[in-house]
Amino acid sequence: MSVLKHLNILKYATTTTTTTTPIPTTTTTSLSTTASNENAIKSSLTSSVPTSAPKFCQPKYERHVQFPKTESGTNAKTACPVNTDGLAEWFCSIDGKWEGSPDLSKCISIWIKKLDADIQNSPEDSLIQLEALKEIHTHSKRQQLVGGELIKISSIIEKVVLNYVNIMKSVIPSKENHHKNLEMNKVIY
Repeated sequence: MSVLKHLNILKYATTTTTTTTPIPTTTTTSLSTTASNENAIKSSLTSSVPTSAPKFCQPKYERHVQFPKTESGTNAKTACPVNTDGLAEWFCSIDGKWEGSPDLSKCISIWIKKLDADIQNSPEDSLIQLEALKEIHTHSKRQQLVGGELIKISSIIEKVVLNYVNIMKSVIPSKENHHKNLEMNKVIY
């Protein structure tokens, strides 16, 4: 219908109608404007925008951690594996699939936290420094380490070496200290 004929039809009618029909996958919006004078014009704009239900990553057990159903585009955060503290994370992509692999870099074993506290509380005690290195060596040979533990172990070893250097600078040579220093050197090298 031509615009002129449309205007003539609307010349005598000044009715405004807005209809919205809910459909789960589309949104319909109507916009109507009218004038109450003789030249009333009705314009209507309707647009349909497809929308979809949110996607989710399904629950999944990975690297000894149970990740829950997670909305797409967000990080799942859940408790770290047994005998570790912290939060494990995994990103759920926009298409509802787990992206990459879980991030366990914030997961640290309780024994490592205790070891770190021992090192910090007794930096001048060479036996504690020596025992810390032995425990790291023994534990890492027998048990699997999780993400954050490698970073923390590296930090502990650095502290032990610095503590040991300070101990060496401050001790007066004696047979007992010499024996302790030899033991420490065997572990370090």
